[in-house]
Amino acid sequence: WVTTRRAQAYSMLDVLTDAAIPDVESFFSLYNPTPNPCHTSTCIEWAMPSDANVRLQIFDVAGRLVATLVDTRKTAGRHGVVWDGIDQHGNKVTSGVYFARIASGKWSPMRKIILLR
Repeated sequence: WVTTRRAQAYSMLDVLTDAAIPDVESFFSLYNPTPNPCHTSTCIEWAMPSDANVRLQIFDVAGRLVATLVDTRKTAGRHGVVWDGIDQHGNKVTSGVYFARIASGKWSPMRKIILLR
């Protein structure tokens, strides 16, 4: 949310002052999953300013790990992964609220996912 708002603010500033617009990838950003709410799958996207180790995990409302979607080194730029509502054992999860958390160094934001089966 903050990065999107910053990008909009810079765009408006650019129109008023002809200032340069910084790259969105100059910030770590975790975008809102789309679609959300979802019925079968949702796309989780993020951007990072430099190469780094990344871990993207899904948790239930009790804080239990449901699935690890990414656990590797990624290059700078925008990335995305689709979560298909499957847990780490290959089972479909039930309808409910889940949280996508991405971690890279000290950066560890979360986004809520509503799954409606």
